[in-house]
Amino acid sequence: MQKKKVVILGGGLAGLSAATALSQSEEFEITVIERAPMAGGCTSSWRDHRDADKSEIQYPMHMIFPTLYVNFLHLLKFIALTRHVNLAANLTPKFDRFFFFNENNRKSSLALSPLTKKLPAPLHGLKILWDFDGCGFFDKISTLRFFLFCLRQGGKDIPPASDQYNFYGFCKKLGMTEEAVKAMARITYSITNLPPSEQVGPKFAKLFYEVILSHSDALGYQMINDDYTPGLIAPWVIFLKNSGVRFMFEHEVAGICHNGKCKVSGITATNHNEGLRGEGLRFICTNCGLRFHNVTAKIHCPKCGLILGYIPPPHPSPKFLEADYVVSCLQPHQLAEIILADEHHPLRQFDYFRKLGKYKGASLTISRMWLDKKYTFEDNLTGLDRHYFSFNGIMDISNIMPRYAEQSVFDTLSDDGDALKMWSTETLKQKLIKDMRRVFPETLSAAVTKHLLAHIWPRVLYHKAAPEISSLYRPKSQQSPVDNLVLAGDWISTLEIGMEGAVRSGLDAANILLRKEGQPVWPIFRPERGLLPGWLENTRT
Repeated sequence: MQKKKVVILGGGLAGLSAATALSQSEEFEITVIERAPMAGGCTSSWRDHRDADKSEIQYPMHMIFPTLYVNFLHLLKFIALTRHVNLAANLTPKFDRFFFFNENNRKSSLALSPLTKKLPAPLHGLKILWDFDGCGFFDKISTLRFFLFCLRQGGKDIPPASDQYNFYGFCKKLGMTEEAVKAMARITYSITNLPPSEQVGPKFAKLFYEVILSHSDALGYQMINDDYTPGLIAPWVIFLKNSGVRFMFEHEVAGICHNGKCKVSGITATNHNEGLRGEGLRFICTNCGLRFHNVTAKIHCPKCGLILGYIPPPHPSPKFLEADYVVSCLQPHQLAEIILADEHHPLRQFDYFRKLGKYKGASLTISRMWLDKKYTFEDNLTGLDRHYFSFNGIMDISNIMPRYAEQSVFDTLSDDGDALKMWSTETLKQKLIKDMRRVFPETLSAAVTKHLLAHIWPRVLYHKAAPEISSLYRPKSQQSPVDNLVLAGDWISTLEIGMEGAVRSGLDAANILLRKEGQPVWPIFRPERGLLPGWLENTRT
C-alpha cells in the first residue's frame, strides 16, 4: 500500500513532535523542511563562526516545569524506551526558586520553602507570595484579587476577561499597587520574555495559575544541562532519522500549492545547498556567527534573521514537493509572508488565513560572557526589569552545564531587542558587563575573556502575544479550512506556554492526521493539578 506523504514545515519543537507521533504509524512518509542548518528552532544552539574557538551560542534559559510540561517529558521518556537515547538524563535536577533584582539593586526570590511544599494547592501559592520579598506588606495584600482571579479563571483556555488589557492595565484594574505591579512584571519578564505593554493581562493570569497555583510543586523547574543542540535536538533528530523521517535542512519554503478543490497538492521549496552551478554560496552571519548557504536574491540568516545583502540574478527556481498532507509549524507571521507573496494565492479567500496578517514577530538580544574563573557556585536564574537593565534575564550556566564547569559563563537575554540594536556592539557589551556586575557583585574583579552577542530579528522569532490577538485573531482550530493543511506551533496551542505549548500543538496536529487515516492516536496528557484546582476545573467542565 502506498504511504501518505506528509510534509512538515519547520523543524522546531512542534515539527519534531509531530514527526515523532506520525513516525509510529506505517501509513506515512514524513519529510521535515527546515531553513536553518539544524533543527530546534528557538530551542537550538549553534556554533559562532566569528569566534576563533567556534563556541556555541543559543536562545537561553528555557525553564521546564515538570507538573506542566507533561507531554514534552513523556516524549523524552518514549524516545528513551524506544531507541535507548535517554534525553531526560540531559535535564538538571529540579530547582525550587528563581531570583529577581530591582532597580534599587535589591535581590529577592520566589521560592518553594519546605513548609510551602506541604501546603495543598492553592494555599501554597499564598505562602509563596507572602514569602516573596520583592514587595511590602500592603503590596502583597493588593495581589489577593489577582490571586483569586487566577484561581477562578486560570484553568480555562482563554480567561473570560478582555484581552485588550495589557499586563499593566490588567493588574491596575484588579487594584494592585504600583510596587506589586512592578514585582509581578519582573516575574513575567522572566517567564515570557515580553514587556508588559505587549503582554496580554489575562494570558499572564493563566500563566501564573499554571506555573504557581495549579499544583503545590508547580514552581519547581528543570533546565537542559548542555547547549540545546547537542543536549536535546541532535539526538532527537537522529532518533527520527532512524525512524524513517527525512530531513531537508537549508531548504526554504517558497509556496504552498493549492489544487483549487480545497486541498493542498504540495509545497515549493528552494534548496540553498544547490545553486545554479552546484553548491550554494556559503556565508557567515556577521550578527550571530551562523554559517549557512544561500542562493536566493535576499541573503538572510536563518537563525537571527539579519539581511546580509543581495545576490544578483539568475537564481534557481523553487522545486515542487508533492504532499498528501502539510503540517505548517511556522510562526503565524512567517506563514502570512508566504501567502502574501502571491497576490492571487487561493488561501487568501479564507478569513482563517487572512487573520494571520495581524501577527508580528518579537525581537530579542542574546549574549554569552566567559569570565576568567568561576565566581558563582549555585543556581542563580535571575529576572530583572529591563527598563533599568540591559537584559531581563541572566544566569551563570557553569552551575548547570558540566562542559562549562571550570569558569563562570553568563547567558543574558533581553526582550527589548529593537531598542538594543541602536547601540553599537562594543558599547552594548560594556553595558551588559556593567549590569552583570550590578547583579553579581562577586564578579566586580572578574575579567571577561570572551563575549558573544547576537540580535534576533522578528522574521525568525516567535510572535508577539499582543492584546486582542488571542480572542480576535487566533485560529479556533489547528485544522484549517483546507482539509489536508493543519497548523501547529506554540502560538496556536490553547496552552500557549513555551516548549510544552509547541510540543502539545505538534502532537495535536499529528493526531488530526492519524484520525483521518483511521490510525491509533498519540496519547495527550493533562498537566498535574492540586486537589482544589483540579476540582474547580472539573466543575467548570
